[in-house]
Amino acid sequence: MDDKNDQNDQTSNLDGVRTGLTKAAEFCANNQGEIALKFNRQALRTAMGAFQRSGDGEALHLALVAFRGVAVCAFATGRYAEGSSALATGLVNASVGLRHWPNAPPLLAEQEQLLNLEKRVGNGGSVCISDDLSSWPFDD
Repeated sequence: MDDKNDQNDQTSNLDGVRTGLTKAAEFCANNQGEIALKFNRQALRTAMGAFQRSGDGEALHLALVAFRGVAVCAFATGRYAEGSSALATGLVNASVGLRHWPNAPPLLAEQEQLLNLEKRVGNGGSVCISDDLSSWPFDD
């Protein structure tokens, strides 16, 4: 029974991440980068926490979407250190994920999006990986 409850919790967490990413995209589209950044950060923390607990590829995919969202919103709001760190950390996580799931279309697509962003803005940020993957050192 615990496995089913764990699976339900995981599904609920990932549904919350999807909702947060959707809200972030809406705020970003309306030039409300500060609010979008908060939703992206929360989605990132939740997705990476879910990935750490389960090792689920879908959680990692959503985390990569959130890393990209954090990077874009951070750059747009003048938080260059956070944007660079989100970009660098997202790229490392994409590489790790692709070692486990080679040629996984969602991971490849997100890696490509992150690489395209890196080409546009450059990179030089620190990779942020801690024992608790749900932590993110930037917050307001």
